[in-house]
Amino acid sequence: MKPTHLLTLMTALAIGSASAATPTVSATKGTNAGTVITNVATATFDDPTTGNPLATPIPSNAVTTTVMEKAAFNITYADGSSDTASTNTPAGAPATYQISAVPGQAAYFKYTAVNNGNSTQNITLLAPAVTGLSASSVKYYSAAPIDTNADGRIDATDLSATANTSKEITSLTVAPAGDDPSTKDKVETNTGLQDFYLVYATPSVAKDTVVGATPIGQGQQWDGSGNPVVFETATTLYYQYNKVTVQTASGVVGPSGFPAGNATATTYTSGSTTISELNDVQTAAPAKATTSVTFTNTLKNSGDQNDDFTLIVPPGGAPTGTIVTFLTSTGAAFNTTGETFSITSGTNGTYNVTYKLVNGAPTIIGLQPGDSASYQTKVDYTNTPSAKYSVQIGVDSSKEIDVDPSNTADDQTTNVVNVPGVTFGNGDNNATTAPTDTAAPASGNPGQTVTFPLEIKNTGGSADTYYVTSSTLTFTVVDTATGAQTTVNVTPNYYPDADCNGVADSTTEITSSNLLSVAGGATSCVVMSVTIPAGATVQNVTFNETLKGTLVGDTALTVADEITVNLTNTNVPGTNTGGSGFAMAKFVEGGATTTPYQGITPPTGYGTGLGTGVVPGGTIRYVIIGKNTYNTTLSGIVLSDVLDANVNYAAATCAVYSLANTLIASKTCTASNVSGTVRTSGVTLASGEYVRVDLSVTVK
Repeated sequence: MKPTHLLTLMTALAIGSASAATPTVSATKGTNAGTVITNVATATFDDPTTGNPLATPIPSNAVTTTVMEKAAFNITYADGSSDTASTNTPAGAPATYQISAVPGQAAYFKYTAVNNGNSTQNITLLAPAVTGLSASSVKYYSAAPIDTNADGRIDATDLSATANTSKEITSLTVAPAGDDPSTKDKVETNTGLQDFYLVYATPSVAKDTVVGATPIGQGQQWDGSGNPVVFETATTLYYQYNKVTVQTASGVVGPSGFPAGNATATTYTSGSTTISELNDVQTAAPAKATTSVTFTNTLKNSGDQNDDFTLIVPPGGAPTGTIVTFLTSTGAAFNTTGETFSITSGTNGTYNVTYKLVNGAPTIIGLQPGDSASYQTKVDYTNTPSAKYSVQIGVDSSKEIDVDPSNTADDQTTNVVNVPGVTFGNGDNNATTAPTDTAAPASGNPGQTVTFPLEIKNTGGSADTYYVTSSTLTFTVVDTATGAQTTVNVTPNYYPDADCNGVADSTTEITSSNLLSVAGGATSCVVMSVTIPAGATVQNVTFNETLKGTLVGDTALTVADEITVNLTNTNVPGTNTGGSGFAMAKFVEGGATTTPYQGITPPTGYGTGLGTGVVPGGTIRYVIIGKNTYNTTLSGIVLSDVLDANVNYAAATCAVYSLANTLIASKTCTASNVSGTVRTSGVTLASGEYVRVDLSVTVK
């Protein structure tokens, strides 16, 4: 590994784990949007039949108000560095966001999207502002890029690998700090922060050239009356530039004819084996009985002087079960005498290079700047089904000083051997991850259809065709006519799921006569569908699923999947009509429903259901009415209302009215707030009279 390579990797790793500080969410964001503020009032009185206070208070209906959105966002440095006017150019980037890199080396920097509002923020990542770069070459990733070929650095080849391109994003969804009201089935402690990475390959420009980029976010921002969409500028929220200083490189190696690792999607034949090239990876699809593959690799002198290059396998580059042998461009073995080949270059004319063992190492001697030379790499491997042998091939310049003696490669390329095979299991709606044999339980009600996502990963180099079968699913059901229990056998169906999102894309079943084709190295998904019989009792039904392939001829079982039949209750409790002798109702200003509740008509401007939305600091107004519908006088009546945790008490009044809605001034009533509970004084109501509380609260 060269000095610049080591510096790049160390700096990139430092950026990925910087923890000097962390971004914070604004302390003034307020109660989260979507929070439902709910109230139910209660009443007690002396039971006219016993003379004793009621043991159980009588509740009102529930009224609700939803907190409105008050949006805000920011994009900032993930290590807590401040973004100011000085960071609007690469020169002002924080020290932790400045690195040195060679052309092709990946520059990646961690940033944080901050949701300073009270609602889920959908932040679009716009084209970045750049210096010395093409904006189109800069990508946003959900996670840091990985070293796919294990050569100790991350470069353009790694960035083009599926494992990294699958992380590319164009937007972020950031939940508000605290609990997210939109997920009503759970309580979270969201941070309001979401990290992402800005990534680009260092361009091929002159030594010491400075390049850089800054992410630009677009989201909603509260302006006092609404939440218009805005985007960051150099003067609004500021830019957050990074800085890369470009260094020099030496030798590079890649697939046949593409030393820069920029191979187009092409193929060539080596013996009876087809080898495909793409970017910096060659993949062989051998027959099942084959135990070796010979690849062609091409070396280029990317330095500025004549050089000798040693062909090497970096540490860990030859996985267990493989043996790597280097051969000349004609397939001959390297020897101590050497074999000379002629090269004709448009820049350097015609001259000779020598393929020779130097101190026991295969070496290409005398390659001039800008010129290329090919050689062969034979990979012998153990023919293990489903095995994927990823072999790393490197070159080392004699002109460059090696800082890390454990890995002297200037550059590396990847040769892959795929032995035919397959893996199969339960899916997670993500084709980029491997299938799992972990049980995937599901549940449903009688009569419902339950689905299971399944994944088939063809780990070989050739396409294969498959179908799935299942053991019998037996359900216990109740005969609705006799009440007797019987059993019903169900045969599941399997349907294609092209985008692996867990939802079938076609109604055409996959069967032994209608097989699913999966390309070599690809993953395809299937949805198993089972309809639970009507009348099924509460039970767990377990089963196994088996994959059958045409070429590989092997099978793979999931562990016992399971369907749980839920407990259901079709007897919906009736609505309380006030038959207890006391009608209780609560209304909210702007309530969606203005029909009477328990015979009580809401006041003008009020209703039940969802009230008018308010922003933090806004006021919610309620009316609570308790009415004596007995045919006798009730005494000791007290109305109570426990305030929602998201509001503050503002004011409350209490009064008594006749059946004709006339104020009875002689019957005094007070309402007060004690520790978050609004409670009236005790009153006595004749038949048909009612007590009314007008309550105001403000949203926190």
